[in-house]
Amino acid sequence: MLDVTNTVLTADAIDYLPWAANRTVASIYCTATVIFCLWAVSVFRRSHKVPVSLLTWLICLAAPTPLYLLPLFGEPVVGRSGVGYGVLASLMLTNWLFYRSSRRDVRREQWRRDAEANRLAGRAIDFIEALRTGQPLGQRPRFAVYLRPFDSTDRLASQPASTGPHSSGFPVHQDLETLLYAALPGDLPLIGAGREGDVLIGAGRVVLADDDWQQPVMRLAETASLIVLVPAANPGTLWEMKWLLDHGALSRTLFVMPELPLDPRMRYVTQPYLGRPFVRKYDGGEHYRDHAAQWDRAVQAAAQIGLRLPPYRYEGALFTLDDDGALRALRPLGLIRRARRVRHTAAALRELDVVGTGCRPDPVRAAAAAPASPMTYTPTLRLRLGRSLGHNVGPFLFAGLLTFGVVALPSPWHWIPLAGLALVLPYGVLRMILTAAGFPTLRVDRTGISLASPAVGRWLWDWESLTTVEIQSAPGTRVLTAVPLNGAAPEPGTPKRFFWYRDRYAITDLHLIGADEQAVAAALTHCSAGRFRTPSARLPFRKGPNVTEPPLTRYEVSPDQVPCGGSDHWRPDSSGWLRERTASRARHCAGWLLLGGAALGGWIALLGAIDGATELLALPLAGFGIHALLKKAPVAWDGARLRVTRAGLTFLAADSDTPIHEPWARLRADGWVAWAAMAGVPSEAVAAEVARIRPARRSGG
Repeated sequence: MLDVTNTVLTADAIDYLPWAANRTVASIYCTATVIFCLWAVSVFRRSHKVPVSLLTWLICLAAPTPLYLLPLFGEPVVGRSGVGYGVLASLMLTNWLFYRSSRRDVRREQWRRDAEANRLAGRAIDFIEALRTGQPLGQRPRFAVYLRPFDSTDRLASQPASTGPHSSGFPVHQDLETLLYAALPGDLPLIGAGREGDVLIGAGRVVLADDDWQQPVMRLAETASLIVLVPAANPGTLWEMKWLLDHGALSRTLFVMPELPLDPRMRYVTQPYLGRPFVRKYDGGEHYRDHAAQWDRAVQAAAQIGLRLPPYRYEGALFTLDDDGALRALRPLGLIRRARRVRHTAAALRELDVVGTGCRPDPVRAAAAAPASPMTYTPTLRLRLGRSLGHNVGPFLFAGLLTFGVVALPSPWHWIPLAGLALVLPYGVLRMILTAAGFPTLRVDRTGISLASPAVGRWLWDWESLTTVEIQSAPGTRVLTAVPLNGAAPEPGTPKRFFWYRDRYAITDLHLIGADEQAVAAALTHCSAGRFRTPSARLPFRKGPNVTEPPLTRYEVSPDQVPCGGSDHWRPDSSGWLRERTASRARHCAGWLLLGGAALGGWIALLGAIDGATELLALPLAGFGIHALLKKAPVAWDGARLRVTRAGLTFLAADSDTPIHEPWARLRADGWVAWAAMAGVPSEAVAAEVARIRPARRSGG
């Protein structure tokens, strides 16, 4: 998602914008703004699979309206300061309208998914009971169930993240669960066990009690058309993997290997809504999960129950296993470096043929399956230009800013950015040409591995000087590596010293030059005389923050393990959110409206009494008034919410996306009374929900 209107303007800056009197330039600028807003909303809709309301589309079209009208006003109609303050207020209003509208779209969609998940879970239970008792069967519900360790919730990054402690804007965090739901077909909704607020938008949630979760998971897995599982070494996930193996469900299971971000110590912010950059912040030290270390433990633990998981790849992967627990098919992901992540995930699902649409193989991968032979790969001109532009984008961005300065500045000041443009543009083009010319050609034959570049010459690694050749995973790419025969590093100053990394040669970055991994692997298998090793271990990479990892334990999972606390009469919760009283919400909203109106009235009165630079002293009063009217009043009307489930109470404060969960084990007999008072919910409604849920929970336990 993008911060559509996150533009910082001041009234004085607007006063002196040269294009304020130029209708042509203003029209072009505003048309570009409309196009950008429409594009941002469409990306928001596709990346989250969220229906966008009509209000959001209307706001998108109305966002640049003040900029269209700006050249029409001037001194005869309204003062220049009035024009500036009016446009500034309109932009702030549009920003908050975007936030409120898209936030409502996301929350309603997630609540709809939760309700649909509970309906599908109920139908799945009824279908299993009818199947066992011989009753007439209804239509089998079609859905996908999402099983994962709870410590991975909202920590499966699929977008780049900013590394600075005070970063803003985008890139942003997006959980893989969100992409999986968006990539699956519309008739295959993704549901999973959890609690409200685990992710802002993702799979529909079915709330389960902590001591009664295995039976519901079994029933959902028996009925599901597709099972999506994130392997882990904890006992709960191992029990799920053992159950899938024993009940022949591996053929309809999709395994997820999480992707490790480029910088594991990152701090990142979530931007699930339009127009509002800071909604939820994460700190790398508290919300970091070492996917590589966790995967290594999962591989060792899964081997004890008969599953052979592939070694970890930094770019992550989706893969399937056969009925014996061996690897059947694997598709790398590498979502962090991609722009169209939903489309790429959907293509991986089709290639693995796990959604019932039939496999449509990639022509490049089909060519890689041809009979192996020596290969020569030369990057195409399009790829070299694209990669070199990505590495040298800075001068071109600066040239764009200078171009805007040439158009906006009056004569003779426009000659200054024009002179800078004459220097920066040739420099950027020259750097891009030199970078594109330096891409090497890779050749694998009976002699060895060679790299040839027009800029620096040719290097050869003959097979007699190598013991092992691998294609190893590195953050964001795959690297062709080779271990020398004697294990010694080349002498400093020699040409091959440039390729030395730790204890081996890092010959080339396959992603950078665009070489297909399977084609290179086929050529290495054919020509290396047994020196090519696969599957290979990943390249060592720098550690993340100092996070205490649990010790590795040998988990014994027997085939006859009995689900703990299971109940054959489990039913999903049918309770909904209880909202704060209307009178309470109206009282709080009216209070903020009065405060905001009084603040703006005082600001207008001060503007009439003072003049000049002293007007800036009244801006905090105007800011408080706008803040009270645009944020506090709508939030107060939205109100707080409370939900009663088998797991406990869930409290959602106004304008919060992170619910507070209080399990029954930590509540006294009448502990719900304080939560009802805090949420402003009628105690009679909460008492009725508690009386309905608690007896059912005791009988189920």
